[in-house]
Amino acid sequence: MSFRRSHLLHLLIWMCIFVLAVRPVERLDEGIEWALSPLRILAEPAWPLIWSEGQSVQAAEAARDRASDYAAEAERLGVELLALASPTRAELLEGRDLVPAVVIGRDDRDSDRLFVRVTDTAALHPGLPVVHGDTYVGRVALVDVERLEVAIDLVTGPGFAVGARLVDPPSSKPIWMAVGGVYSAKGQPAHSVQRLALVVRNPSDREAPGGSVVVGELLADIDPFASLAEGYGLGTLVEYSSNEERSLLADLDYGAGIFHVHILCPEGSRAGATGELELAISDPDWRPTRQLSAGDPSSWRGGVKIAAGASVGVERGAALISDLQLIGRVERVGAWTADVRLLSDPGLSLVAVARQSGDSEPRVLGRLTSLGPDSTGEWIRFRWEAVVGFRHEGGANDVLHARIFTGAGDTGLPAGLFVGDAILSPDIDPVIGAPLVLLRRESNLGSGNLWVRTSSESTP
Repeated sequence: MSFRRSHLLHLLIWMCIFVLAVRPVERLDEGIEWALSPLRILAEPAWPLIWSEGQSVQAAEAARDRASDYAAEAERLGVELLALASPTRAELLEGRDLVPAVVIGRDDRDSDRLFVRVTDTAALHPGLPVVHGDTYVGRVALVDVERLEVAIDLVTGPGFAVGARLVDPPSSKPIWMAVGGVYSAKGQPAHSVQRLALVVRNPSDREAPGGSVVVGELLADIDPFASLAEGYGLGTLVEYSSNEERSLLADLDYGAGIFHVHILCPEGSRAGATGELELAISDPDWRPTRQLSAGDPSSWRGGVKIAAGASVGVERGAALISDLQLIGRVERVGAWTADVRLLSDPGLSLVAVARQSGDSEPRVLGRLTSLGPDSTGEWIRFRWEAVVGFRHEGGANDVLHARIFTGAGDTGLPAGLFVGDAILSPDIDPVIGAPLVLLRRESNLGSGNLWVRTSSESTP
């Protein structure tokens, strides 16, 4: 009888294991991980010996050389992106001080709120306008003096409104309007990529011709900072149609194309301000780690498990790099380990910048979403969410060869990380309904040191 009970007990245990493998219970997984954590700690002292067996002096030197090259290129990219975010027209600089800021993330509950980091907050106040180049972005919402961080409400917010006026073509009488929120055209397929448009409210002339629109507050005396944003661009007013509301084609990808901004302050308010923005790749919020095992066993998925978790500050969305090249992003975080989605994993997304040989400045791509490897296995296909116009001087069937780097705006994924060499196809792919990017598939998991991004509050 006891023999049968033993078999029944074993059968029940295996059934439970099978069910949990098919439908995991997150809290139970966390409990098991905490219970087995002492075994992991005991295994760590032997890891340097195991790692050294698989490394050579030549491989280590090659890894250092790659990291040095990527770091130098990332530094140049950071300087160029900051320059792209600087106003260029003299009239937009007159009577204003500019506070540079780097984008560090977005509000998880509100995608129309951006978080940026500055070097000095003395001159910053809620309500100050924020710009990117000659284009208006939004307003300062909150200022965190201790953390040197600022929250910005974007013009794309549904409750946002800024005064505006039509400047081109010129009109015999001023044409005023309010702009704010994202315009959704009726009848557009939900999966298609559309040019980003902003809502136009209460135009003084409903049948005004299409043309360039800039910030212009009709009642500027009500807002003490309104004059600072005067003249900054918003986009192009769509030609009048009796069947649709007026809208404005945006000049900027507010969702995935903003990496640096400038906050406008009254002239003289930044007297004595010092400090320069630092690159995220050189900050202390990185922790060395190693691969423990493969991730999802499905053949069409791409993932790994790493030996770093919530106990050292790893959070969902964090970047995993090998010698400053992006490998993937953290999807699930346990106490001592984390599951990472590789670039080849369908659905992984990132904001990106492209650098072409011969180009004087980088090109902002916006958001890329992985579709997985192609049929050859040599390339990773990405859906390119190009929601603003992309400058392309080649023919209709031409492709562009470029090096891809991360942009900013996704929490845990800093700008300037090398992603890989790619082919860009600006034309719409008929299958996915969007432009396509082919990224050369590389595997650096075993050829370099792995580092994972951690939360600054948890980094020792």
